[in-house]
Amino acid sequence: MQTDPPYFSTHVLSTRRFWIPNDELDPRLGVLSGGFEHVASDYRIERDGFPQPLIELIAGGEGRLDLGGRSHRLVPGVIFAYGPGVPVRMTTDPRNVLRKYFLTINGREAGALLAAAHLAPGAVAIVADPLPIIDIVEQAIRWGQGNAANRARACATVVEYLALRLAHEALPADDGDSGALTTFRRCRQIVEERFLEARTQAGVAALCGVEPSYLCRLYRRFALESPYQHLRRLRLHHALGRLQSGASVAETANEVGFSDPAHFSRAFAQCFGLPPSRARGRRA
Repeated sequence: MQTDPPYFSTHVLSTRRFWIPNDELDPRLGVLSGGFEHVASDYRIERDGFPQPLIELIAGGEGRLDLGGRSHRLVPGVIFAYGPGVPVRMTTDPRNVLRKYFLTINGREAGALLAAAHLAPGAVAIVADPLPIIDIVEQAIRWGQGNAANRARACATVVEYLALRLAHEALPADDGDSGALTTFRRCRQIVEERFLEARTQAGVAALCGVEPSYLCRLYRRFALESPYQHLRRLRLHHALGRLQSGASVAETANEVGFSDPAHFSRAFAQCFGLPPSRARGRRA
């Protein structure tokens, strides 16, 4: 019977964790362990280092991190790494306990991979939108907890993709704590809640109470899309739901801001790979 590694914390309320024996891992790159932890109010980690590079991503709650002699506030979106010779101390706010993900990376290419992702051991970064990063880590957990013969290879592939995303999206924590990130997150939330109220980039900026040029700079800095691309993506996904509920193509196009149904059909097909007429009345 497989037993958990001794470094898995017992100060947790709930977990979804996995580990993969060394003999299943590729010596080039592998994921030794990983998972999600909803920690208890007395959660506390103190280590002088860790045998392999380990990354942690904060998904919720608040806490405090002392890493390599520097102190950091833990909030959603913070991601950090440690490993051999990097002391770490982590605690949670007992009133708002941490919910976090971790991945332990193994193999001769692990160090270079994390360095390219701005996460060499001892580094602390932040991502403006943690949800896509969480989705990637969740894929690693699903593979790691499964029993597929190729689970180790799949986990390693997921981690390589994670590193590519972080290379583009992770910012140094000191930069990420700036007012610009706070403003971006506020604007993004407004767009996601009120996307049917604006039809242009200027309209999005007006909803957010900022200048259009500043909004574009925020999206260039913190996102992989422009404000208009974000708006259009939200509108098209809303359109998909309306069509699946039986709404007509013309009615749906008008609702999501396309005065020309033909233009709507082209945009919809580009996004989903099928025309809106085929999506109508179909549930995934």
